[in-house]
Amino acid sequence: MKRRYQLVVIGAGPAGSYAALTAAAGGLDTLLLERDREVGYRLACAEAVSLEGMQNFIDPDPCFIATEIDSITLTVSSGYRIDYDLQEFAGMVLDRPAFDRFLSEKAVSNGAELQTEAYACGLELPSGNPAKVVIETEEGHRQVEADYIIAADGVESMIGRMAGIDTLLGPDQNDSSLQYRVSGIDIDPKTLEFYIGEKYSTDGYLWVFPKSDRAANIGLGLNPAHNDCGELRHRLDNFLREKYGDYKIEFETCGLVPKFLGLNNLGRDCLLLAGDAARTIDSLTGAGINRALHTGKLAAETVLMAADGSINRNKMVSVYRKKVDDEIGRDLRLFKKAHALFTKFNDEDWEIFARFLKRYLSERKAGSVDPAAMIKSVISGEPRLVRLARHLF
Repeated sequence: MKRRYQLVVIGAGPAGSYAALTAAAGGLDTLLLERDREVGYRLACAEAVSLEGMQNFIDPDPCFIATEIDSITLTVSSGYRIDYDLQEFAGMVLDRPAFDRFLSEKAVSNGAELQTEAYACGLELPSGNPAKVVIETEEGHRQVEADYIIAADGVESMIGRMAGIDTLLGPDQNDSSLQYRVSGIDIDPKTLEFYIGEKYSTDGYLWVFPKSDRAANIGLGLNPAHNDCGELRHRLDNFLREKYGDYKIEFETCGLVPKFLGLNNLGRDCLLLAGDAARTIDSLTGAGINRALHTGKLAAETVLMAADGSINRNKMVSVYRKKVDDEIGRDLRLFKKAHALFTKFNDEDWEIFARFLKRYLSERKAGSVDPAAMIKSVISGEPRLVRLARHLF
């Protein structure tokens, strides 16, 4: 580790590694920091991504694909079910540790320096001067200087807080999630399963994402502002007993899934936030991997513009904000509004929604559905749902 770098990226998840890859490929002297002993060690993720979203940034590689997805099912509390066939290989369930390592190795192969077991524990952002990052390592504390910093340090975003950016989340601004890796079950390895309605979740959904034909990530999200902490486990355990009877829980993960909070806190001075730290997550589904890649790319491109003089350094945050708004802001705002609507649904509403959704999907070519257009069409096509949504859209 040197004393000074043009760019320090904090966090080697998808956002951080892709930012480091992009910046290093653009010629910046880049340091990528990972607090754990190896990349991908500490994860809480359902691991599903769309093929189209992934291909916008990187070609899928068999080394990080657990299963290829070609269909989706949606089941509501009454038992009514939608089966929707996608185009062949429309998505995938990742092996996230392998995926994260793949990205970090790509960053290194493009010239970035990766330092693991390196926890960024201090930050200084003196105006007009290089930033200083204090790093805790096995050998003790080190300080490095950087012209620019990208913080991709996850939902906690300690670096954002150190910089004076408001990254704190209230109880109603995130979901709590609990997920089991379950084995010994028979499932379709090419189908993502979703369960919605009051039987499964009061304000979220339950998922079954296959890792093979005998194992899956099975999890549930609930809003902690309206549910006690024991409700997650109670509901998830009941689902497993009712659906599978005999199964084995290999391990469990839990975590917070931040909601989209707007684009006012994406950085300060020479520091930009990306991924979950930037709260640019899909509020409706909690999907964050492709958004992480996207914001990592945009943050690195903004830094490259500042480094080559295309933009003034003090315009970095506003340029980055505009990039994010132009490319994903519309969808982020719509999904936030849709989530606020769906939390008002009862089981009757979910039944109405599912039946209208099935008709909507039957009229469209598999794999050609725009989620934002679909949500607007389904809600506006049903009088009761329109009444619920009139104050949101």
